[in-house]
Amino acid sequence: MKKLRPIKRWGQNFLIDKNIVAKIIEIAELGREDFVLEIGSGRGILTEEIVKRVKRVIAVEIDKKLCVLLKERLGKYKNVKIVQADFLKIDLSSLNLIPHTKVIGNIPYYITTPIIMKLLQDRKDISSIVVMVQKEVAERMTASAGSKNYGVLSIAVRYFADVSLAKNVSRKVFFPEPKVSSSIIKLNVLRRPRVKVKDENIFFKTVKAAFAQRRKMLVNSLSHSLNLDKKLIGQILEKNNVSPKRRAETLTLEEFGKLSDHISEVISLKTGGGIG
Repeated sequence: MKKLRPIKRWGQNFLIDKNIVAKIIEIAELGREDFVLEIGSGRGILTEEIVKRVKRVIAVEIDKKLCVLLKERLGKYKNVKIVQADFLKIDLSSLNLIPHTKVIGNIPYYITTPIIMKLLQDRKDISSIVVMVQKEVAERMTASAGSKNYGVLSIAVRYFADVSLAKNVSRKVFFPEPKVSSSIIKLNVLRRPRVKVKDENIFFKTVKAAFAQRRKMLVNSLSHSLNLDKKLIGQILEKNNVSPKRRAETLTLEEFGKLSDHISEVISLKTGGGIG
């Protein structure tokens, strides 16, 4: 198989260590009847090992030249389909996933969060996600309330899934070696969100508003970012037994859920909206 130089603008760092390939497969708990969606197949070192173990694989790769090489490498297998596309622009319904699809990927670090959020928001047929991410992002995804890494991503991931840091990975398992450390993260997607909220859109807008100015007190960050009266926000916080002086990183997912329900009630009563 021909060798291609990694393309920097696509954040290509090819996995070259077969021990890590084996570890990813172990973490994903693959079985003969599994349907797998792989994101960022690269040279196919991981793809080929997945294909050997499961019923069907759809491998998405943005690089046209790599897709040609993947088809060459995987040509003898009948249970794999190579899709040349930008994953962020794909309509997942067009891939004809089946229930309980498992997602695996060594994804470009600069678009990790958008990819994770796309998968979670379009999670209908997805049961688990095993991805290689930047260690710093892994720490944010698994952070608990009160920690410095806790933020919007921590809450979003916990809202949709059980998340665990499965393994930290050396930079030497990639070519070229990235400048940052990596981790393998596993998400087991929940059948329904962890907390029930009246309006999911308002829930996420409330969370983002709270962290938009994370050094400020909640009453200030929420009123400013949501364009709501400070006194009204103060009343909502007190109604939920949340001190207006608290900061966003101290609130649990459950507290954000209750808070957003009251904010959605206020917004629904306002004519002409309330969140810009």
